[in-house]
Amino acid sequence: MALAVPGILFELAYYVIDHGLLLPSLRPPMKRLVNEHAIWWIVVVLPSFLVFSLCFIFKVIQWASRSAGSDYKIIHRFAYGISVLLLVFVGFFIGNTSPILWVIIQTCSIQFTVWSAPFVFLTAALGTERFCPKRHQKWLRPLVWSAVVGSLVLLVHLLVIDWKIDLTI
Repeated sequence: MALAVPGILFELAYYVIDHGLLLPSLRPPMKRLVNEHAIWWIVVVLPSFLVFSLCFIFKVIQWASRSAGSDYKIIHRFAYGISVLLLVFVGFFIGNTSPILWVIIQTCSIQFTVWSAPFVFLTAALGTERFCPKRHQKWLRPLVWSAVVGSLVLLVHLLVIDWKIDLTI
């Protein structure tokens, strides 16, 4: 969580400056900085949000998994269920967008990354099932299996539209 904080603070500063909440004169230089360094933005700031979110969800799952008195069992189960749904959403998002981000960051073709993504995520999911300790499987399972589903959905979608997509930024 601590490693992700600088990216999150930069994103919050960008939001505050962009919406004119703090010194509207800073807006043009900030926009120019982000536009000139879009790849760094994608590589540093977006993963910071992802890592921070995953760490937070993991902490909630840890808290919800504790055995508590009967007064708090419903709250713990609700928090655990919401956390698992958030993990499924994050995993689906990762599986669905990472092949396109690989194309933007590298010079691979879209067909190569989209066809290889399900195998990459399937390998991660099978590795999680086989080698991950039981205490971590409850939060890794929904994440990696929904990434597999997300990458397969992207593959099917691109096959249906006959690979005609626009990747210009």
